[in-house]
Amino acid sequence: MKLARHALAIAVGLYAASAWASTPAPTAPQLPDFVYQGRLEQEGYPANGNYDLTFSLWDAPTGGNRVGNVISEPGYPVQNGLFSISLAFPGAFTGTQMYLEVAVNGVALPRQPVATAPVAQHALNGAVGPTGATGPAGPQGPTGAAGAIGAQGPTGAQGIQGVTGPTGATGATGAAGPTGVAGPTGATGAQGPTGAQGIQGIQGVTGATGATGATGVTGPAGPQGIQGIQGVTGATGVTGPTGATGAQGSQGSQGVQGPTGATGTTGPTGPTGPTGQQGVTGAQGPAGATGATGPTGVTGATGATGSQGVQGPTGATGATGPAGPAGVTGATGATGATGASGSAKFVARINGTLSTSLPRPLHATNAGGYGANVDFVSTQGYVVSLTPDGLVAGITTAYYQSSDCSGPAMLTTAFVRPGVIASSGNARTMYYVPKTGATVLTDPVRNSRSTGSIFCDSTTSTLTGSYYVTPVNNPAVTGVDMIVTPAMVGIDYVP
Repeated sequence: MKLARHALAIAVGLYAASAWASTPAPTAPQLPDFVYQGRLEQEGYPANGNYDLTFSLWDAPTGGNRVGNVISEPGYPVQNGLFSISLAFPGAFTGTQMYLEVAVNGVALPRQPVATAPVAQHALNGAVGPTGATGPAGPQGPTGAAGAIGAQGPTGAQGIQGVTGPTGATGATGAAGPTGVAGPTGATGAQGPTGAQGIQGIQGVTGATGATGATGVTGPAGPQGIQGIQGVTGATGVTGPTGATGAQGSQGSQGVQGPTGATGTTGPTGPTGPTGQQGVTGAQGPAGATGATGPTGVTGATGATGSQGVQGPTGATGATGPAGPAGVTGATGATGATGASGSAKFVARINGTLSTSLPRPLHATNAGGYGANVDFVSTQGYVVSLTPDGLVAGITTAYYQSSDCSGPAMLTTAFVRPGVIASSGNARTMYYVPKTGATVLTDPVRNSRSTGSIFCDSTTSTLTGSYYVTPVNNPAVTGVDMIVTPAMVGIDYVP
């Protein structure tokens, strides 16, 4: 529940808790209590309910020092936005400007200057002398003409509450406006039974004063109403002529000054509060400028010559000198005997295309024969074999390290070696054994096997022997593209 931070304000002046009696009582000191009345709004509407209120007195509008104790009133009732409370700060009002800070539910509101001391806080302690005779009252001067009342400006719409900025210095008091025309006195209502004291409301706007009518018969005095907010002080009327000075009464004798009370004993020193946490270390400042180079010291005396050190190793051989001029060409030697005839040259075609003309060329290393494979080597040095039935050599069952046939596969070391490409499984997927860094597994546990192109059959059978871990063929690594099977291999003679 959000409270407007400027919802609290002094609705009336500060009231003394006691009034002056007709005859002073020398033994009854003036009480320091006074009444504070405020108005509390919530989201722009008068608040209702119980609120935790705290009051403290300060010697500055912001910062400064607190004077006296903090007064706490938890769960204080507020009705229709109004509340009234009795406060007391004994000995605080000595003529120095004070500021009252009010906090609602822990939210401190801007401090309010206390315009005047609520009550007198000091007086002579001696006995009061007898009151002198009252001189005759001088004639009353004529009442000055009432000034015109100024028009009240419209109330602006309440804006969105911003972040509370620091309290500015108190501005100078503006000039007092003229006193409005006094309105007619309302009829006195019958006095009702005295109920519990409610929250004192704020005084309504003073109506315009009508013309003074003839003085009627004085009726019985009604009960005194709640004092409203003090209106703006009007301009002072023209001073009437001074009445004749009455005879001065005889001055009473000055009372004997009472003895000064004994100084109270100093209270014990309170315990030392706990040491606060150490603040965060500040960032290191920039390095200072390099100081000027000091003067060169005096050169020391030359030391004695040391013994000869061990001979160092022989230096590297120097660069070879430029070649000398070419010698005279020798005579041509005799022609050697004709050698024996070599085997016939050949080229291979895969599905009618020269293997060396493929996007990634393959070079046949043998011509094959009846029931034999034709081997090809890529430019990256990987070997792939095509069987007589046009398939990439391999096995029909693929073994995997994973349980979902996602690879890598395992090929037995009895049939392949690093740098060999083979196909596995009914899907005839091509795998390769890396030429360097191939991983060998000895007697691995078989997790699954491929029995078709789209599913896996799990098995718990174990494998014996050694197997290469083989990733799926990567043409960028092996230089061998996926071969469309069955592949027809043809051998052509090259003269």
